[in-house]
Amino acid sequence: MVQKTPNPIIAGRLVRTMLLTFVFLLESSLLCAQSEPCQEMNLATDSVKRKILRDFIDESVSNKDFKDDKGIVRLIVYKDKNGLLHWKLSTTINDGFLNVNPPTKYFDFMGDLVLIWEADANGKTLQTTGDTAAIKQCLRKKITDRLYIQPPSQHRWTALKSPVDAKRNLEGIRRRSLGGGYIIVFNKDGSYTKTPLA
Repeated sequence: MVQKTPNPIIAGRLVRTMLLTFVFLLESSLLCAQSEPCQEMNLATDSVKRKILRDFIDESVSNKDFKDDKGIVRLIVYKDKNGLLHWKLSTTINDGFLNVNPPTKYFDFMGDLVLIWEADANGKTLQTTGDTAAIKQCLRKKITDRLYIQPPSQHRWTALKSPVDAKRNLEGIRRRSLGGGYIIVFNKDGSYTKTPLA
């Protein structure tokens, strides 16, 4: 049996084509990751921040702020006029916020999802800019089944009549619960203060 020796020109072209394809695929995947409309942000940069997040999530579970295996952490991050970092932590179990002002950042903290909004020096959440439809789609991939889907708002029926006009029905009561929450202020000396949300 005669063994053919591979043509070095053809072998070189094949290797070059394979290398170019690999480089193209690598660059494409890096570009896709960079251009994703929602970006991961590492919040647990030190042991204090990791402990604050872990304690808050554990407390939220203990207080039953998460229902039926649903719930995420909402975090508003800002610096006050003195340059002190503030975290406003709360929880939610439905996705209603996506239709109002979706965040552009998230953090996967040991399997728990933290959605991150930025705010001005007074703690007022900044309005999201950019393609909000793409941002929502990106966030839904991260949220998966962690939240209930909020149905469109409807008029709530009630048998109650207005005391002013007995012909007009009032609307049924709406319940809004965000669970517990805190504002954390990180002091320049490395300490922090923790104040319950009002």
